[in-house]
Amino acid sequence: MVNVLKEKQPRFFIGENVKGLLSQTRGKHFPMIIKEFEKAGYHIHHKTFKCFGIWCPQKRERVFIVGFREFDDYFNFASLNLIL
Repeated sequence: MVNVLKEKQPRFFIGENVKGLLSQTRGKHFPMIIKEFEKAGYHIHHKTFKCFGIWCPQKRERVFIVGFREFDDYFNFASLNLIL
């Protein structure tokens, strides 16, 4: 995904994965992922959501990662609660 972001350089992106991504390799993998997004020029926000009953047919928690090329101090995940 980072290679595509480097090549296409969209203004923002939204990524999603299972909660286990946070604890993979004893918690060392996720910070490396965030650093790679930052190296690609993105300011990163991430949060875990329980999506069941909102729009997702799974009971597993999901990790959402949002990145902006320009710093966005107005973004917060609360504004996504209407969608998520």
